[in-house]
Amino acid sequence: MTIPSPDISPQTGSERMPPWKIFFGMITSPGQTISRHLQGLHWGYALAVPGIAFVLLFLQTGLDLQRAGKIDNTGVLYVTLKGLAMGTAGMLVIAFLIWAGSKLWGNTNSIADAVRTTGLAFCATLLYSLCGLIINLSLHWNTAVAFGVTGLLWALSPVSAAVKQFTNEKIAPAIVLTTVCGALLLAGWAYLGGAL
Repeated sequence: MTIPSPDISPQTGSERMPPWKIFFGMITSPGQTISRHLQGLHWGYALAVPGIAFVLLFLQTGLDLQRAGKIDNTGVLYVTLKGLAMGTAGMLVIAFLIWAGSKLWGNTNSIADAVRTTGLAFCATLLYSLCGLIINLSLHWNTAVAFGVTGLLWALSPVSAAVKQFTNEKIAPAIVLTTVCGALLLAGWAYLGGAL
């Protein structure tokens, strides 16, 4: 089954959607949302999504480590701040890698397009992390792997579709760039979250 890549070039007649509709659109239909509604969205909003998602994911990780007796309250705060850094600065690095890597295949999209597309790919991660944090706090379960990493992996599908668009529908470079980005995200979570 072939999943068409989104066309992130500006579409004539595309209407402006409120940010909350874009958020849920990226979860339910990322290709259509990217092609129709992403161009007018400020890149800062798109960067806030992974910033918040990774804060919640790393907070869960910190709470799990605290429950296991490995860190104290200060350690939880420190792990959470590392999540903020990974969700913002780390996501800028990922967007830059996608943008720069796709330039080799004739990509003409801007770095802001890469930030918008990459950042909003993490809407599902944000939703999963929020649900996981609620369960973590209310039921005292360890949830960072079950909810956070699942949401992180779910984000790779819209990232892959965007990378495919950025590489002019070339499958091999899209797979390589998506794999590198996914590996960096998982390694970053494992290292910064204290699992390694």
